[in-house]
Amino acid sequence: MAQAALPKRKPVSRMKRNEAIAGLAFVLPWIISLLVFTTYPVLASFYYSFTQYSIIQAPKWIGLENYVTMFTRHFPCRSTTARITHFWQCRLGCSRRSA
Repeated sequence: MAQAALPKRKPVSRMKRNEAIAGLAFVLPWIISLLVFTTYPVLASFYYSFTQYSIIQAPKWIGLENYVTMFTRHFPCRSTTARITHFWQCRLGCSRRSA
């Protein structure tokens, strides 16, 4: 089977390579802070939602039990939580639309 000839690339000049490295050096702190302060907490929260977690003890894996409890069993705070969330969504949503 014949291989198609790839077009030859022009060699990258030293100045362009240095500019690319400088650009990465300026962007790298932002990328690291994004990963540390945003991505890690989101992923950790997702993991801890499947565990029974206590600060004193190591997390114990319980799978979907937290979600089953929250959505199907009697969860005493559910109505209060939903009411407060709805209140703030309406309040903040209305104030944003009028601005």
